[in-house]
Amino acid sequence: MNIMENTNEQEIKIGDYVKLKSDPDQIFIIAEIVDEYTISAIDKNKNRYPLNISDIEIGDYADMLKYEKYPPLFLRPQDLSDSDMYT
Repeated sequence: MNIMENTNEQEIKIGDYVKLKSDPDQIFIIAEIVDEYTISAIDKNKNRYPLNISDIEIGDYADMLKYEKYPPLFLRPQDLSDSDMYT
């Protein structure tokens, strides 16, 4: 079952990363769509919470990295060789 996110009509589905509008640092992954107003989502500590659709927004790639605890990757131009530029 897919439902539309209230603020900008984006479709949300199980497995999407979402964050609270009131606290964007709180990131969750959707585990279940309960009904057209509620989802069940899991936080970074693997705790499950019911969330109201109107209280969340869809996360982006950076939010996924934060949730999964991947460190940011920084490359200096000198770390790339010429062969890396053409692959």
